[in-house]
Amino acid sequence: MIDFDTSTTPNGREISIHLAERTGSFLPTEPRARAAALQRLMYQMSHVGPIIGQTGAS
Repeated sequence: MIDFDTSTTPNGREISIHLAERTGSFLPTEPRARAAALQRLMYQMSHVGPIIGQTGAS
């Protein structure tokens, strides 16, 4: 996915939100529930998560 109007390539969050909005799936339409879902998505995608266990640190 390339937006020729900008010089950047979208990241996973942007693609996920775009697809959810385009298909009408996965994102609630009620504003508070939608905000909560987007907050959860941003939280999940901004943290290292399970990959941190692969660093060899104990």
